[in-house]
Amino acid sequence: MAATFPELVRFFIKRRNLSVEQLANLANLSRKTLYRWVNGEVENPRHWYQIVALGKALCLSVDEVNQLLKVTKNPNFGELKELARYEYEVELLNEFAKMESASSSVPRPQIRFEPWAALEAPAGAVQKVSTSKLTNRSLFVNHSETHWCLQMSVSFRICLRFQE
Repeated sequence: MAATFPELVRFFIKRRNLSVEQLANLANLSRKTLYRWVNGEVENPRHWYQIVALGKALCLSVDEVNQLLKVTKNPNFGELKELARYEYEVELLNEFAKMESASSSVPRPQIRFEPWAALEAPAGAVQKVSTSKLTNRSLFVNHSETHWCLQMSVSFRICLRFQE
């Protein structure tokens, strides 16, 4: 069963952890309009550019914006580029496309699970942060500019490595 527009909007807002007021300001929409969308009083917004502005403010992907456009019976993002008639519509679509391409160039951490013995830390790099409730276990943090490592126990450690 396909999700409705209000359900998707609530999901994306919750995922981004924003209040409706904050989102309304970011998307340049009125709070009343956004509240109506969230509460299901409006199933289909009047203008597609409001949906794209919402997607931009929520940092959604093109696929997620297309999902919102589809449930509101609007053309997809690619078709909107051809249908945009006004300068502000074209500008919004271009800004969203730039944001989408910029987010793909952000370095993502690589997550690996390795035994503690396989990754030796330099002397003094490991600091005890807090003691766990479990007997003989502590949480240790090791970090540098390129990685963070958490030692959960004597034999288990999580490392996040950032590559440029």
